[in-house]
Amino acid sequence: MNSRLIKINNLSVSRNDHVVFSDISFDIVESHAINIFGCNGSGKTTLLKTILGITEPSSGNIDNSGIENLFEKIVYIGHKTALKNELTVSENLSFAQSIGGKKDESLILYALSMYKMSKYSDTPIKLLSHGQKKRVCLMKTLITKSIIWIIDEPYSSLDEDGVNVFNSLARKHLECRGALILTNHKPLEKTFKNFLNIPVGE
Repeated sequence: MNSRLIKINNLSVSRNDHVVFSDISFDIVESHAINIFGCNGSGKTTLLKTILGITEPSSGNIDNSGIENLFEKIVYIGHKTALKNELTVSENLSFAQSIGGKKDESLILYALSMYKMSKYSDTPIKLLSHGQKKRVCLMKTLITKSIIWIIDEPYSSLDEDGVNVFNSLARKHLECRGALILTNHKPLEKTFKNFLNIPVGE
């Protein structure tokens, strides 16, 4: 039986008398993917930030008492790249890894290989295409040993090969009892073995 990592209870967020989303409940469970989908401006990113504790909910609560120091075991990749243009690919990954107080160059080499970016290791970020920058962002999931991946629109800017690489690595993460929460513009259909589609803004 897969363990529940976080429980979302009737979560609502309002801003200036405008309801962003209301009464959303679901469990984040080992080996499961959760796809939060909706149009632009529907509140998908706000929901992710509420789960992370960045945004305060107007009502409802988040129960993360199941695992000690859980939020140290989460990697969050926002919609913006958050990459330093003047640094190389490897330098950006080393910097991202150091934020968590961990240094493991072998994981960086593994991430570069998996995303087929090894030859760009010493290339400054500013010289990469949007799709290549996206791959670098997604590599952060592989250098942190995190249990929960929370990713805002992982498929944006990716070509078909990039989508296939991400899906393959995400499936491997789920098979190893990890969890994945992502945002998207549409429901997932059989991308992962165990998944839940959560509509926002409908």
